[in-house]
Amino acid sequence: MAFSVVGPYSGAAPGAVDGTTVAQATMTEAVLGNYDETVVALATSGTVTIDLSLGNVFTCAVAGPITFAAPINMGQGDSFTLIIVMDATPSAITWNSVFKHTSDTAPTMVASATHRIGCVTVDTGTAWETLSAGSRT
Repeated sequence: MAFSVVGPYSGAAPGAVDGTTVAQATMTEAVLGNYDETVVALATSGTVTIDLSLGNVFTCAVAGPITFAAPINMGQGDSFTLIIVMDATPSAITWNSVFKHTSDTAPTMVASATHRIGCVTVDTGTAWETLSAGSRT
C-alpha cells in the first residue's frame, strides 16, 4: 500500500520508513504494526499537567488529592490514555474545565481499582472529550 509523508521530517527522504524518524507529519494510507506507545508516570498528588511531548499513555497512582490541569504540547486530533490507580481510600480528583466528560459527569473512582480514561481533542486542546473505559480491581 502506498503512502505519503507531508511535513517536517528528519532522516531519510520523505516516504522512506526504515530507520527514519518522522515528526509532525501527516501519513495517509499508512499501516502501522507492532508499535509501542510511550508510557509516562505522573505525580501522585497535587496539580498534575499531562505533557504530550513526553508520551501518550499516562499512569497516576493517586496517593492524595489531585488536580488534572489542562494538557500541554498537543496538536489537533491528539489523544492519550490516562490510567488512574486508586488506593484503598480514594482521594479527591479535580478536572480542569477543558476535560469534557460523558453526560458532564466526571468518572467515579472506585477504591483499590485501576481506571482507564481515553481523551481526544479535535480543536488543539480547547476541549478534551473523555471516555471512561471502566475499572478493574
